[in-house]
Formats: sequence, C-alpha cells, structure tokens
Amino acid sequence: MEDLEFVFETPVISSGLASSDSGKSQSDSTSDSAVNISVTEQAKQKLRALHQQSPDKMLRISVKAGGCSGYQYEFLLDNKSDAAKDDFVTHGDVSLLLDNISAGFLTNAIVDYQKKLSGESFHIINPNAVNSCGCGVSFSA
Repeated sequence: MEDLEFVFETPVISSGLASSDSGKSQSDSTSDSAVNISVTEQAKQKLRALHQQSPDKMLRISVKAGGCSGYQYEFLLDNKSDAAKDDFVTHGDVSLLLDNISAGFLTNAIVDYQKKLSGESFHIINPNAVNSCGCGVSFSA
C-alpha cells in the first residue's frame, strides 16, 4: 500500500453546508452508496489520475485512533477490500473505499484535494469533528 499525505481542516458551518476557511469548491453530494460522503471536482480529478497510474487500486480513507485530539485520517492506495467490512462510495466514475467503522465518522463529510505552495494533499471537511489539535492533523468527535 502506498501512503499519501493527509490534512484535516476544521469545518465552518454555513447555511447547513460544510466548508473550510480556505474557500471550498462545489462538491458532488450524490453518492451511489449508503454512506453519505461528498467528493469535490478537484478530488475526483486526482482520483481519476491515481486510477490511471494504478488501475487495480482504490483510495482507502480510514479514521484511526491517534494524534493529540483522539482520531486522525489515513489515506492509502489499496487493492484489497473485504465486502463484509468495507463500504464502497461511488460518485459517477470515481470510488472510495471506507471500512465500516470509519464510515460512521465520515457521514456528511466532504473529500477535497488541494494544491498549495506547501504541497498537494487530500483534505477532509468533517461536520462531525468537534475539536481539532493545534497542528490540524487530529480531531475529536
């Protein structure tokens, strides 16, 4: 499995929609899965590019215990799934893989991909996060 950089951003709730302080782009909230998670167009473009590089792998998003606030995100390119333990989140031509426990933490979250001077990374905008640590990597729910 290949590790990818991850970043957590504290959500700002406005008009019932989650957005970040850095100005989010529109997200696609239509999913073919029971898990309600949105994917922005930037994230979809990156997922398509990753799929072209490694057609047998999918992006797995996990929530793991750790960090100073209790939980942190993990992004992996994974070619293994377990139908009994995993949820597939499909938005048109792109898919994400979530384990059942992480899916509960990510309900109504938005997956984004941002390019900044400091680098490129996936971001999770999560309305379920109550607090985050000072470095912005971990959160509590």
